[in-house]
Amino acid sequence: MKIASERITEIVITLINVYLLDQAEIKSVNLHKGIDSTLVILQHRLKANLNHPEIALTKEHANLPLIECYPG
Repeated sequence: MKIASERITEIVITLINVYLLDQAEIKSVNLHKGIDSTLVILQHRLKANLNHPEIALTKEHANLPLIECYPG
């Protein structure tokens, strides 16, 4: 239950962050945060199941400047 509640907390925080960024105006965005948020939401899909083996990710973020875009 503890692990599940921690995962739910991470997902909710990620969804709130995505919602707050999803506005109809151009903003400076950190791509690393966007990628990490997406990975939190997709984390359960990376685990092994009957149809596919586990998908292992290695994150090697480069130093990127903020990007001006529509965050959503």
